[in-house]
Amino acid sequence: MGSSKGSIAPGSGAWEFEARWTQFSGLSRGGNLWVGHSPKLRREVRFVRDVEYWHWLLVEAQPEIATFCEEPVPTHRYDAKLPALADVWLRRTDGSIEFRSIARSERQISSTARLLEETFGDGFIHRALSKEDVLSEPFLLDNSLRIVSFLSSSGPETSMDLLSSIEEAFRISQIQTLGEVVDRLGPRYGHQRILVALFGLIHQGTLRVNLYERIIETIQLRWEGPGSANIAP
Repeated sequence: MGSSKGSIAPGSGAWEFEARWTQFSGLSRGGNLWVGHSPKLRREVRFVRDVEYWHWLLVEAQPEIATFCEEPVPTHRYDAKLPALADVWLRRTDGSIEFRSIARSERQISSTARLLEETFGDGFIHRALSKEDVLSEPFLLDNSLRIVSFLSSSGPETSMDLLSSIEEAFRISQIQTLGEVVDRLGPRYGHQRILVALFGLIHQGTLRVNLYERIIETIQLRWEGPGSANIAP
């Protein structure tokens, strides 16, 4: 990207984004509307294309992505004629900023790139993903859907007592299978509550699991939380 004089970096405090559908209610209606709850944002998300919904699941599965916004428009700086800046804006935990175009034509991608450059200059990445890119890892998509479904279900929040018990269980060994943890704590807390808590820790990055393999009882979980260096492997 080239730079423009006086441009403001899209990751600075001067820029805040919100989903375009929250400002223009007409976008909330349609025959192909996907509505979900984002554990990462703790709010409703909406998508009008299947591929955007699938991509959202991939974003949710990556703890390295701190936050994101679908169809971002600048908060308090919008115009009814202004299109969304991209399909997705995201910020990683290292502070880097990325805009994404999901399964768009070359013409649309070029138009998005020009709009971003005119708005921000440089200091960000614009990435184009094809439908094939999004669907290339079916296990990752299935696992992401399962995690989001568990974390979006209604029920009591995970208690500190339960989280402490999980951490204590991993003090025995830093690597354990999903089935081992559920069998150890299930009788006390219930299997459903244990799974919600474990998926929440995976979502945060406190527990690491290979999401490119199907999540079953024998899959290994690795503790990456506080004190992990002192836990027996």
